[in-house]
Amino acid sequence: MFGKWFKKLLGSITVGVRPLLLAVIADLICRLALLLLFDAVFNGFVVSATSACVGPMPVFPAGMFGCPPLSPPTRSSRPPRSSRSHRETCLPPCLFGSALISDDHCLMPLNEALEFFEKSKVSGFPPEAPTYNAVVGAYCWSGRMDDACRIVDEMRNLGIGPNSRTYDIILVHLIKGGRAKEAYSVFKRMSSEIECEPRVSTYEIMVRMLCNEDQLDLAMVVWDEMKDKGILPGIHMFSTLIISLCHENKLDEACKYFQQMLDVGIRPTANMFSAFKKALMDAGMESTVIHFARKVDKLRNTPLIA
Repeated sequence: MFGKWFKKLLGSITVGVRPLLLAVIADLICRLALLLLFDAVFNGFVVSATSACVGPMPVFPAGMFGCPPLSPPTRSSRPPRSSRSHRETCLPPCLFGSALISDDHCLMPLNEALEFFEKSKVSGFPPEAPTYNAVVGAYCWSGRMDDACRIVDEMRNLGIGPNSRTYDIILVHLIKGGRAKEAYSVFKRMSSEIECEPRVSTYEIMVRMLCNEDQLDLAMVVWDEMKDKGILPGIHMFSTLIISLCHENKLDEACKYFQQMLDVGIRPTANMFSAFKKALMDAGMESTVIHFARKVDKLRNTPLIA
């Protein structure tokens, strides 16, 4: 279906324009493939190789990343299904080295994905922040933080970053590795970078980390810094801080942030409100529970304005 449509499209285009159109399409395909590869490495996804096969196999130009052209196999040339690997069936040659295929799934080894990345650089593709962020994430995922920092320096030299997303990736993995102090230092350095002002996602990462580290006073300092910059927190941030304050029996502060949440029109989730009410009831603050229950009911009954 797609092949017929594509041939019809080419037939309607003048001969002189066709090479340029094919070059643009090939460029877009390779950019998408590179981003998908590193996104899979960073997120640790296990993807079925056969799920990538939709429609006829694309024909890649000869020489692209050192890849010979690949045409769709004819029915007569196909070996029996049981003897064909996922790699032969689903991936063009220039992607073969970027996937480790087993009987039922496809994993991407970091070294092969990085080899693909290096080939893309020497092939003349302009550097882009999303691709470099994916490389940073891949290094972080494998615990190679020094290499991740090297890529960040390369981004600076190329003038494409780092940006807030870059630091969010690094912060997440520092925290996963139990390096909370280093994560907080990185967070404080962000403001000195161009286009690296912490976003709401960055503040959410830091508030959650500080709450988990039982540093609630510092979490509230970070929260106030966020508010001073005009950044509005979401329900997950409110929930994290309020429940953490309840666990530490800091109920006055918990009530203050719960009121802030209601003031900006955010409705508590059932689980969060239940835990909040239980903490107040255990402390003998029944009147406060009734007070907030009425406010929540009023908010829930308030129609949303488009």
